[in-house]
Amino acid sequence: MKSADMTTGRAEIGLGDLVRALDTLATEDEAVVAQITRALGFKAGKVQQPNQPYRSTQGAWNQQRIKHRPKAAKKPDYSPKPVMPPAPEKPLVIQEKILESALETLEVSSEVVPESSIPPEIESAEPLNKEGGSYKPPRAPLFPHQKARAILARAVAQNTTGLDLDIPRLIEISATYKPTRTIPKLPRITIRNGCQLLLDFSDAVMPWWSDMQELMQQFTLLLGEQTCRVYEFEDDPASAIQWSEHSGEKPWQPISGVPVIVATDLGILQVPSHGLRPGLERWQQLARTCRQHQAPLIALVPVHPERWPKGLPPWLHLIHWNPATTAAAVKRLRIETIGSAQ
Repeated sequence: MKSADMTTGRAEIGLGDLVRALDTLATEDEAVVAQITRALGFKAGKVQQPNQPYRSTQGAWNQQRIKHRPKAAKKPDYSPKPVMPPAPEKPLVIQEKILESALETLEVSSEVVPESSIPPEIESAEPLNKEGGSYKPPRAPLFPHQKARAILARAVAQNTTGLDLDIPRLIEISATYKPTRTIPKLPRITIRNGCQLLLDFSDAVMPWWSDMQELMQQFTLLLGEQTCRVYEFEDDPASAIQWSEHSGEKPWQPISGVPVIVATDLGILQVPSHGLRPGLERWQQLARTCRQHQAPLIALVPVHPERWPKGLPPWLHLIHWNPATTAAAVKRLRIETIGSAQ
């Protein structure tokens, strides 16, 4: 049963030796066959035949495979579903009939209210007598409060050098090789110089004294007390004075670049107490003085323009002191007047 290996010299059992050995054994006895089979490592007993026919790929078939791939779960649908509007309600059928009313008709009483039932404060009050002068309607200002600020600001506005460059002028200088010492800048409008306010408190303009006081308040609110100096005069505007508790009377003197606002009738109106009113010579002299100091001169005249005197200097700007005056009209008037003076 053993054969010697020529290369290694170790005894091994060949397949032919095993077959010849099994042939010599008694295989009639099933117990002996089972013992030999178990000794060789095979399963003893009869092999049961499968119900299904044998396939060549049966041994490589994976019995644990997943027969069907699971489907992905559907995402919930959060989109709003259309809602059907409710069915329209049936219109109510209102029967046409007169409803019963519980109101009662009351008779008008003709009884007289006794005097004792009237409150004492009402009984003792004086009757309102408009004809006797006890009722005085509110006075309408010559410059309404809604547009007074715009009109006065436009009257004292002045052109000054701004901060923005004048690009077209700068290009022209560069293209023509013109010598220049300053950089051209665009002008802008300012009221920072304030004004000097000269008020005419003569007897001829007494109907406008309340307007003079209101004009002073409007200018003070616009410019401030420090930049709005108020002077008073009666006949000659050049002799206007300013009065204060600390310094007393201070005569008016023009300031270079500061506008002079005169509220006056230009001597048009006459009263018995005044024989001669300031004529053209005084207004021309005032205009020349202001022009020498480069101070704009503006006159607020409450009299209608048809009665304004002729022959006034063109650099004296006249503004009609009237509720119908607007800031746009003041702007156009000043531009036209300055253009005619040049």
